[in-house]
Amino acid sequence: MVTKGKQLAITVYVRPDQLEALRRLAEHTRVPMATYLREGIDDLLVKYRREIRTKPK
Repeated sequence: MVTKGKQLAITVYVRPDQLEALRRLAEHTRVPMATYLREGIDDLLVKYRREIRTKPK
């Protein structure tokens, strides 16, 4: 289920090199860093969808 609209704020810790690379990418493409972070989360959720569906033992 995809819900559009309300978004929640979270704190994420990243390495300095990750932050700098993300800043450069966002500046170069004029796409907000938050957009890339949401896309990355979406990609990981697809990658691990089987683990999400199974109940822990």
